[in-house]
Amino acid sequence: MNGSGTAVRDRGVSEVVGFALLLALVIGGATVVVAIGTVALSDIQDQASADRAANAMTQFDSQVSQVALGGSPSQRIHLGRGDAGTVEVVEDAGRVRVVSVNDSGAETTLVNDTFGAVRYETGETVVAYQGGGVWRHRDGYTRMVSIPEYHYRNGTLTFPVVRVTGTAGSASTGVPVTVADNGTTRLFPNGSTQNPLSGQEVQVEITSRYHDGWYEFFNARTQGSVAHDPANETVAVTLTVPVTERFEYAVATTSNDSDAISTNGNARFAGPTKTGVDRPSPDREIEQRIDDCEDGNCTDLQTELADGTLESGTYYADGSVSFGSGTEFDTAGGDVTLIVNGSVAFDNGTGGPGNPDQSITGNNGVRIYMKGDLNVNGNAAVNTGGDPSDLLVMMHSDSGSIAAASGTPQFTGLVYAPDTDLAINGGGACGASGGPNNNQPALTRGLPAVGSFGVSATTPYASPGIRFRFGSATGVHRVSHGSTVASHGAGHGNGNGTGNGGDSGGDDSEESDEEDDGNNGNNGNNGNNGNGNGGNDCDGNIVGSVVVETASAVGNGKLTYDSSMSMTVEFEAVNEITYLHVTENRINVTSED
Repeated sequence: MNGSGTAVRDRGVSEVVGFALLLALVIGGATVVVAIGTVALSDIQDQASADRAANAMTQFDSQVSQVALGGSPSQRIHLGRGDAGTVEVVEDAGRVRVVSVNDSGAETTLVNDTFGAVRYETGETVVAYQGGGVWRHRDGYTRMVSIPEYHYRNGTLTFPVVRVTGTAGSASTGVPVTVADNGTTRLFPNGSTQNPLSGQEVQVEITSRYHDGWYEFFNARTQGSVAHDPANETVAVTLTVPVTERFEYAVATTSNDSDAISTNGNARFAGPTKTGVDRPSPDREIEQRIDDCEDGNCTDLQTELADGTLESGTYYADGSVSFGSGTEFDTAGGDVTLIVNGSVAFDNGTGGPGNPDQSITGNNGVRIYMKGDLNVNGNAAVNTGGDPSDLLVMMHSDSGSIAAASGTPQFTGLVYAPDTDLAINGGGACGASGGPNNNQPALTRGLPAVGSFGVSATTPYASPGIRFRFGSATGVHRVSHGSTVASHGAGHGNGNGTGNGGDSGGDDSEESDEEDDGNNGNNGNNGNNGNGNGGNDCDGNIVGSVVVETASAVGNGKLTYDSSMSMTVEFEAVNEITYLHVTENRINVTSED
């Protein structure tokens, strides 16, 4: 009996314990669910509150614009009715600096002042009005809600700098605020500065807690030279006046030293020269093209070069490339564009006028963008007898040099190296005075930075997008970035001399330094078969034009400028600026509490 009673009591205790455990589990689970639900609900509420704050500040932006831009003397605005947020004016929040830089590098500061901001804070989110835009900041990152008052289009920048002052310090969002016009000052143009801009650039720099959002805006809307420095909370954009100039000189040097252009012995630069010119950087253009090719948008150069002919198109080599004797660039269907992330060599060949080793056929041109050495080896004849405008080489400032081995190489084209020295050493192309002589040294060395296509005016320029215009007896041709380069039908001294051996044509020593007459047939002595090419075909290691830091020629080295060639280069940057309008528009924000 006792044993049976004990068992019943034990079972009763077990049922009570089980019920208690079950109840504890239910309560615990419910507590977890409630806790998680509370957090989730809180997050949802915070998100909803932040969204309402963004909407409220967007409406605030719209009404403030009416005051700041002159449409209304004042506006009374409610922000976040019923929300548990705060609104405050922070007068020293952010700074804007606008600088104009002229062609000599001198800066004129147009604006250097604080922006100020109106901050709406709710939970962990801050939504701020600054510079005419609305920015949403949370967890150390900012994104743009509405665009600022910065309008850039078709080369015109209109920048009303909205500056905020006021006394609304940590007011409840339910308290209305009044925004009042506090005056406008025209900063550019004014009595001493006028549009259109000429020979200068404009730099806009923003320092702000909301720098991520400003960078997002500039990167999307300006599409140019935009720099972002998160560590210093700074974003900067550079707008540059478009530049137009011509290849008007045999040699143009960026150095203005007394020995910037020098010759020794029989060497000479046959054509006009100029020292102390300013020229732009090619780096951004080259880097963007390399990046585009590395994304798979270009044809493999090495593969296509195997049969010795490159037809119209864009080719890429991730490394060095050599063009052997017999290479043909067929431009019948458009430009041949080469992007080379390495060195380029034009290899030794038979040389001589009328027998180029690397020839250009068709009515368009060859454009080379590269980051390495450019070598013209031995007796190579590159585009010899062709139009100098058909061949342009553009090298990154990190490149090495342009060099030639012993022999008598000849290069007909345009080179651009504003930061590098040019040296023509010795024998001249096809021998001194145009005659064959394969025992003397040749072309050039030390041109590490063949800068951006063609020629800039007097403003340093760091932006891609270049347009070419080629003039000749047959007219002027315009070329846009990535488009076809037109043919240039002017004569370039290619008159077919009928002299036998060296009997036709005058002596080089009697020729003008300004130009060599293509009709004199002074190179007829190269026509050993009695049918030689006169004029500039092989009358110089370089026939064309160069822009370098310094230029020297020794021995019988020679560069010949063809005065019939006329090439205009227009830098058509996506961040160019021609007209600038800057005002300081002041508003005062006060709360009614």
